[in-house]
Amino acid sequence: MSELVLSPAAIHLPGSPTIAALNAVRNLTQQGKKIINLGIGEMVPEIPTPDLIKTGMIEAIHADQYGYNPAEGCPELVSALRDDLEENFGLHYELDQIAVCSGPKEAISKAMSVLLHHSLERNEVITWAPIFESYTNVPSYFTGKPTIILDTDEHLNPDLDQLERFLEENNKRIAIATVNTPNNPTGQVYSEEVVRRMASIFSRYPEIAIISDEVYRFMLHDDSVHHSIAKFIPNQTIIVSGISKEISGTGLRLGWLAAPKHVTQAVVNLGGNFTSCNQLPIQLAYANFLRADRDMTMRFSVRDKVGLRRSALLQAMHSLPGFSKLDFEDPLGAFYMFPSVKRLMGHVMPDGRVIDSDVKVSTYLLEAAGVAVLPGSAFHKAGYIRMAYACHSVERLVQAATLMSKALCQLKEAE
Repeated sequence: MSELVLSPAAIHLPGSPTIAALNAVRNLTQQGKKIINLGIGEMVPEIPTPDLIKTGMIEAIHADQYGYNPAEGCPELVSALRDDLEENFGLHYELDQIAVCSGPKEAISKAMSVLLHHSLERNEVITWAPIFESYTNVPSYFTGKPTIILDTDEHLNPDLDQLERFLEENNKRIAIATVNTPNNPTGQVYSEEVVRRMASIFSRYPEIAIISDEVYRFMLHDDSVHHSIAKFIPNQTIIVSGISKEISGTGLRLGWLAAPKHVTQAVVNLGGNFTSCNQLPIQLAYANFLRADRDMTMRFSVRDKVGLRRSALLQAMHSLPGFSKLDFEDPLGAFYMFPSVKRLMGHVMPDGRVIDSDVKVSTYLLEAAGVAVLPGSAFHKAGYIRMAYACHSVERLVQAATLMSKALCQLKEAE
C-alpha cells in the first residue's frame, strides 16, 4: 500500500531526546516499576505555578477573554514584558521589538526560520557542546546542514579562543550563533568577562545573529549573576525567554523574544500565518503577574524553592561514597547537575557487563537504582550525565542520591 511522501527535512528530523526519555520513564511507571525521574527539566507539581497565574487565567476565561488577539501578543503582555526587561534587566526595547510565542522552543524555531535558508551564503548555526536539543535538531530542518559544535573548557565554559580562530576562517558561512546562560544541561553561568569577550568577537561579524537563550535567567545560585550578551551587541541579539522555568509554567506554553525590529516583524508575520495568535488567558494572567511582581519577589520565591533542592542534593552527593567516583562542580544556575562519569569507563557491573559509555551509565542507574538520568551524549557531550533536581521534594532527592550511591559503589574496577 502506498504512503504519503514526507519531505526530506521531516524524514531526517530526530525526535526530542528529553521527551523520549520522559516517555520511556512513563512506560516503566505504567508497568508498575518505581522510578525516580531526574531526567526531565520539570517543576510541576512539586513547585507549583503561583496562584496569581492560576486565578488570572480563570478570571480571563470567565470574562470570555479567549478570542483572537494580535499575532505579536496581546498589548497588555507586550507592554509588561518591555517594562520588565528595562526595569529588572537594564535592556531597552520598543514594543514592536517584542513578540510572544507558544513557549521558548517556538520562539527559537521561529527565529531560526526567518534567518535560515539553504539558498543563502550564510546558512549555518554555531554553538557549544553540551547544548540543548533545539539548537542541533532545528537548524538542519531549515538548511539540511548540521549545527557546527565547538568545544567547552574544563569548567564547561565556551572555548572562545577556538571561536575566534573558527570565525576568522569561516564567518561567511555562519548565520546564527546560540548562547545559553544559565546553561542547560550544565548549570554553568557565564561570567561577565566571558560574555563581554564573546560579544567583542561576534561584533566583528555584524551579520551573525546571536540567539541568547535566557530561559533560566532567574535560576541563579551562590550569588552568581546573569549577564545578557544583548547588553553589549543588542543589534545582533535575539533574546529568548519564557515562563516555563521562571514561574514553573512548563505546560502553559508561553514564551517570547526581543530582537531587532525587522527580525521581530518577520517572526510576527510567520506567527500570523502559522498559528494566528497565542492563547489569551495565559497572556493576560502573566501580564497581570508582571505588574504585581515588579520587585521580582514571586519569581525569586520560585528560585529559592529550587535552591533548597539544589543544596540538599549537593550535600548528599558530597557526602555519599558512590559519588566519589564522579567528578562535578557545584552548578551556579538552572536546576541541573552535570557530573562527569569518565572515570567509570571500564568498570564492571555486578552482572559482568562493562561500562563503556555514558549511555551505559544511565541505563545501569535506571536498572540498578531505579533513578532516571540523561546521558551527556544526548547533549553532544559524551562522558557526562544530566540530573534535574527541581521536580522532586528534598526527601525524594536524597533518596535518589542514596540509591545512586549504592549502585555506583557496586561497580568494580576491571582487573
